[in-house]
Amino acid sequence: MNVRTKLAIRYAIAGSLGRLRRRNESLRILTFHSVQAHPNAMVHMPPEAFEEQIRYLAEQGYATCRIRDLVEAWPAIADRKRTVVLTFDDGCANNRTIVCPILERYGMTATFFVATAGVGESRQAPSAEGLAEYRDTEFLSWTDLREMAAAGFEIGAHSHRHVMVARQDRARAREEIALPKKLLEDRLGGPVCSFAYPKGHADAFADWTRPLLAEAGYRAGCTMMGGPLSTRCDLYELPRTGIHPTDDLKRFRMKLDGRYDLLRRL
Repeated sequence: MNVRTKLAIRYAIAGSLGRLRRRNESLRILTFHSVQAHPNAMVHMPPEAFEEQIRYLAEQGYATCRIRDLVEAWPAIADRKRTVVLTFDDGCANNRTIVCPILERYGMTATFFVATAGVGESRQAPSAEGLAEYRDTEFLSWTDLREMAAAGFEIGAHSHRHVMVARQDRARAREEIALPKKLLEDRLGGPVCSFAYPKGHADAFADWTRPLLAEAGYRAGCTMMGGPLSTRCDLYELPRTGIHPTDDLKRFRMKLDGRYDLLRRL
């Protein structure tokens, strides 16, 4: 059974059960990755599908904010309805060339989490082992990141080499957390307050990684454990709902409404 089939079965089961649940319009963090026309539909979302989802948010009156805004207004913001935090992981150059123009067209903002090993003086495909699925995809340059920050988008850290932090020894984990923050702050000239755990599922972070984030000076950490936000959430282990490259508008709406919250690994 291939990955696409397994994914379809999980969604079908969770979606059927989710229809029995009431619609949940609570504040939610959504996660995207690469957005570009590409034959590998399991990694790259088609631009037209992405814009359809952003257009839907705009038509339904959803507001957007950044992780930084969430931290500044916490915990009062946790009660806000029809608001989403759009986040983009890894650091693909299409986040600058395709995603940002679409967001700006609809008056939306976002947080971009970047694995700094993939960033160069010019756009280039990453060589880090943890980014192997992007061997044929250009990553953001430092100029791109400065332009995105100047436009009001938040730039956050996504480790340096895109490794699962909790699977490293403590010295390596500390480096993967602290180094990207220093690099981003040195090159962009502003504070970096948020970190997103690569992969982000239950085995990607641990009780002992939380204090490493605080020690490095981060104010928030994001996982990939699905679900809405509430005042009970730990700012260093925030849940995010993953939007898969194959998600059509129907599935996107169901995720937005919490119909798939029974699945903790979206």
